[in-house]
Amino acid sequence: MSLFPVIVIFGLSFPPIFFELLLSLAHFLVGASSADANRDL
Repeated sequence: MSLFPVIVIFGLSFPPIFFELLLSLAHFLVGASSADANRDL
C-alpha cells in the first residue's frame, strides 16, 4: 500500500483529527470500490 507511509507522515505532522479524517476518507473509498466490485459480480 503505497499511500500508507504518506498518511502516517501526514498523521504525525498534523493534529490527530486530520489523520482521522484521512483514515475515514480512505475507508470510504475502499468500501465504495469493494461495493462496485461486488456489484459487477
